[in-house]
Amino acid sequence: LGDFAPAGSPLLSMYNSDLLYVEANLEEDRLPGVEPGNPVRIELDAFADPFRGRVVWVNKSTGAQFALMPRNVVSGEFTRVVQRVPVRIQIERDDRWPRLRAGLSATVAIAHGPGDAAWAASAARAMEELEARYNAPETSGEPARDGDAAGMARAATP
Repeated sequence: LGDFAPAGSPLLSMYNSDLLYVEANLEEDRLPGVEPGNPVRIELDAFADPFRGRVVWVNKSTGAQFALMPRNVVSGEFTRVVQRVPVRIQIERDDRWPRLRAGLSATVAIAHGPGDAAWAASAARAMEELEARYNAPETSGEPARDGDAAGMARAATP
């Protein structure tokens, strides 16, 4: 019963269902007018009706800056490649929220305009707090079990 997995291979994926958002990779020429706080219409193939959301932030760099194989542009190269910029969009909760899943494909329509910087700053802080809580090391407060460093130290102490 069971199976073996090579060292370093992923066995399980987990995500915080309170921290679902859309990350849209917009072409750089579509960015003018996109501001934090702008309303967004989000269409997901898995749902008949669109969701609503708002832009939380527009990344300060293109996705290519952090790619595993960044594009190397040499002098004399004249082919222009449109870069994509990640834009994080908060999904407005409604009765369908529990059925949302991480990794679904989305199509977004962002209303252009001045945005709402105060709302976006508050939403970004809330997302950062959720991410920090989700990524924090577990501190259960339970005593160490035999076999771990603290348990071995206790066992050796008369």
